[in-house]
Amino acid sequence: MLQNLKTSWLVFFSLFCVVVLAVLAPAVKAQFDRNRKITTEIDMLRSQLYDYNKKNEELREKVEFLSKLSGKEKLAREQFNLKKEGEIVVSFNDDRVVPVGVAAKPSTEIMPEISNFQSWLDYFFADDNF
Repeated sequence: MLQNLKTSWLVFFSLFCVVVLAVLAPAVKAQFDRNRKITTEIDMLRSQLYDYNKKNEELREKVEFLSKLSGKEKLAREQFNLKKEGEIVVSFNDDRVVPVGVAAKPSTEIMPEISNFQSWLDYFFADDNF
């Protein structure tokens, strides 16, 4: 009888544990999924924070550069094509240096007449464009 009682308690306890596990398993899985989602979101936000900090540092350096006189002068030269008084501007074009405002010597080389259509074909399909 004692042996039978121990066996019945063991069966009852085993069934109780199975029922508890069956009830708790979905909750544990949901918590695990939520934890994984939160971890992924944290990683994404850290990545965004790094990108924003990098962009912020670049903008800070740009503001610092443009707040100096040399930065303002460079901006005026490059974006607005301005120059200082008495400064000579030189334009580099076709591997020739020609000061702006000085007429270039006329070329004695005779250029062959090419049709407009042929010029476009050469422009798009010439080997040196690639």
